[in-house]
Amino acid sequence: MTMEIVYNCMLSGITDRERIVKKTGMSRRQVQAALSSLYRQGKLAVASVETIGRNKQYTYTVGKKPSIESMFHAWLLTLRDVNYVGHCHPLSVNQVLCSPRARDFAERRLFPDEVVCCGPQSVFVPYADPGLALAREIAERTRSHIEREGGVPRLILLQNHGVIALGSSPQAVLACLLMATKAAAIFMGAAAMGGPNFMTPQHVDRIAGRPDEAYRQ
Repeated sequence: MTMEIVYNCMLSGITDRERIVKKTGMSRRQVQAALSSLYRQGKLAVASVETIGRNKQYTYTVGKKPSIESMFHAWLLTLRDVNYVGHCHPLSVNQVLCSPRARDFAERRLFPDEVVCCGPQSVFVPYADPGLALAREIAERTRSHIEREGGVPRLILLQNHGVIALGSSPQAVLACLLMATKAAAIFMGAAAMGGPNFMTPQHVDRIAGRPDEAYRQ
């Protein structure tokens, strides 16, 4: 749960916004006890994280009970260069994710901008009930992607559920979500006309490796 990502941290007083800075301070047992107490009271939920030097500063909302999906948000925020996580359920994307073509949509690409903003390939997560089961499935599939591809994914697609975008900035996350929505609409249109006609792996790799597109990634 959330206390695992703030191991060896210093806990400040509870105000309208609770900040926990990742640096030497409280012991693991003290942090876990403090966060467990806040969680049971419904006062703690992960909101965002930003990198400050070599440390990560986690911002938590207080006063509301955390969503049952806060576990996967917390875990994803521990990944390298992931400072923001966006999760939503766009109509067009879910139309594809609730279809037999969901895996094709996740693992292949239709046009260059999709490669730039969503990455060469998305993580596809088969349906799992929201909560611990889904968090475990996301972690397992994401770790496999990182080992296989050598980097953190930009987009995670949840079968019969929704999308998760990862990024170093809010703008990167928003660009990924908007492009995924556009790609889903194009996918459905192409499927209605006998397609889609996917990009070849060679074309995808060339776009993903272009230095003049790095600023948009």
